[in-house]
Amino acid sequence: MKNFLIALCIIFFSTELSAQTKTVTGTVMCDNNPLPGVNVVVKGANKGVLTDFNGHFSINSKKNDKLVFTCLGYKPKEIKQKKIKSTVNLQEDFTICFAKLSDNLPFTIYEFGAENINIQQDLFNTIRAKVPGVQITNTQTNNTPKITMRGDSNTIVIIDGIRYSDTSILQTINPSDIEKVYVANSVAASNYLLTKRN
Repeated sequence: MKNFLIALCIIFFSTELSAQTKTVTGTVMCDNNPLPGVNVVVKGANKGVLTDFNGHFSINSKKNDKLVFTCLGYKPKEIKQKKIKSTVNLQEDFTICFAKLSDNLPFTIYEFGAENINIQQDLFNTIRAKVPGVQITNTQTNNTPKITMRGDSNTIVIIDGIRYSDTSILQTINPSDIEKVYVANSVAASNYLLTKRN
């Protein structure tokens, strides 16, 4: 089970917001890279934030509050605000990770099959739901969704053996026609996949 680190830089401001409420600011890291899209919530309260593209977050909480960190593909972690240390260990949850191919490769590849594809959703929503650390945003030029994995802009999607670097084409694919999807974080990763797995 691979360990993931959340590096938290805690800054307590001298100004009390209300009833000992403090602002906790930190950065969530994975493999020395910022991890966007992590939910940071105060347990039992109707408030929370998401880490931004650079893995940063800022949330108001009281001394005895518990902060809960959750992200698709990782086991949730609860920590009391006053006990937060400089690093927090999270473990990847392989029950929902949908087969990261190998931790020994110098790149990241995730796969999922037809049984994990919701044919009622478009493919972009399925990828967002199945692959940890993925963000999908619309570009300003042509409104085409852009896929990034943990901040890596070179993310490539391979569907049934065909590599798609132009994500606009994915909008034309019928999810019910798909047998296997791979999401790779680099051209090198996709080359490895197409060469080794045909």
